[in-house]
Amino acid sequence: MELILPRRTYCMAIGYNGTNYYGMQIQSNTNNCKYIETIESKLEEALIKSSMLVIRKSKNEYVNLKEFNSSSFLTSINWTRVGRTDKGVHSVCQIVSFRGSLKVSDNDLQEELNIIMKYSEEDLNSLYNEIRECNTIKNPLITNPLLNNCSNKKSIESDRSKKESLDIVIEETIQNYLVKKLNLILPQTIRIFTLIRVSKNFDARKDCFRRQYEYIMPEYVLYPVKFIKQDLYEKLQGIAQSRIIENKNNLKSKYRNKRNRDDLINDYNYCEDEDIDENNNENDQDLKELRIKRYNQHELLRSNNYNLDHYPYIEEICFNRIEEYELNELELERFSKILNQYTGTHNFHNFTSRLEYNNASAWRHIDKINVNRLPVKNKLKLLKITIKGQSFLLHQIRKIIALAIEIYRGSAPLSSINLCFGSRKYSIHLAPSQGLLLDRVYYDHYNQRISSSVNLNDVNIPYLIFDDLKLQYVKLIEEFKINQIYPVIEKYILDGK
Repeated sequence: MELILPRRTYCMAIGYNGTNYYGMQIQSNTNNCKYIETIESKLEEALIKSSMLVIRKSKNEYVNLKEFNSSSFLTSINWTRVGRTDKGVHSVCQIVSFRGSLKVSDNDLQEELNIIMKYSEEDLNSLYNEIRECNTIKNPLITNPLLNNCSNKKSIESDRSKKESLDIVIEETIQNYLVKKLNLILPQTIRIFTLIRVSKNFDARKDCFRRQYEYIMPEYVLYPVKFIKQDLYEKLQGIAQSRIIENKNNLKSKYRNKRNRDDLINDYNYCEDEDIDENNNENDQDLKELRIKRYNQHELLRSNNYNLDHYPYIEEICFNRIEEYELNELELERFSKILNQYTGTHNFHNFTSRLEYNNASAWRHIDKINVNRLPVKNKLKLLKITIKGQSFLLHQIRKIIALAIEIYRGSAPLSSINLCFGSRKYSIHLAPSQGLLLDRVYYDHYNQRISSSVNLNDVNIPYLIFDDLKLQYVKLIEEFKINQIYPVIEKYILDGK
């Protein structure tokens, strides 16, 4: 007979390389559109394939998971996420939660549980302590000053019976097995670090106290742009004049540019050519070939009109990319001071889309912003910008970074940040998404609530701590970031994207 645990709420810590995904949130396949691959769509698929999560209809009746459509499965298990990352954005600590019953269906898991049930009390306590060391801090007061009033929890835990220890060990073993099974199903770009039982009404987003993001960028983007104004003006004017003369007979109206290739080829019968008799059917093939030739010639001239590939000196004048460029300490401090203008509570309506100044949602709080150097690889000098705040708007961090870069380089005034906090609307560029990653999340208030709870169901629920390297899953998070995410960002920069 299959073992099915009581219905519980769990949270998962997930890391992913977001390069080839359309963001975190699952997107319904409407209007017969092609399948859109997101992180949640892959997680949903993996959970269903694992066959370890069941949803009860009644006491002894369960829902067939194959009956669910896209996104309806996640809704049925009360799915929540700490945040929705954009297309191309990475994460090493995305937290999701769901509510359901875990089922033991695999023989190897059943055998492992049978062995655990035969353990002596001493062996069982030893295994219990080992599991607890991997999944929570023994004394949270050491690492988190908010976690007070833990005496009730400690006293109850000290009176733990063998049956209670066995139940906890079995549940933890099943959770760890599910993590391993999901990682086998998921692609290598998505990893699950841990599965933790949480309180019944836990919400990954609402219970999150703080979020911390990192943005990785090369130092050379802060290199001042140097224009040789007279040379640049003369060369651009010369290019413009030569193109007007060369291509004036080949420029077409807007409606013609929108027409497809076949229509344009057929339209070339107006071209004058004394060697062609359009009334002669024997020459139809020759006529078509000539039209194709002239169409291709037109396309070449038209494309040349819109690019600078054959004028390489323009790039040298406008932009000087120096991979070896490095900021000195004073310059690094100056850039840090620009970024720290964002700290505190401000109106960020200009740093997102479709949000007005008078909307209360535009007000956000940023605790701190730090700028540090990463170890040099491939002669590439990188900066790591760490931003910790309460919550963030769509595109907010990428616009924060972009505006700070423009101010440092001199292409935007020093007062730009304060101006953008005002009611007037400004347009701000977006920094590339590939440099952004969700680094850590903090559940201080949730941990405080759990530590002081008198609910016996909360006694065996561990604290959610994702920044202490004593924990095994936090070590995995850090390793994934250093070995999987940083190299992807570095490659993106080295490829010149």
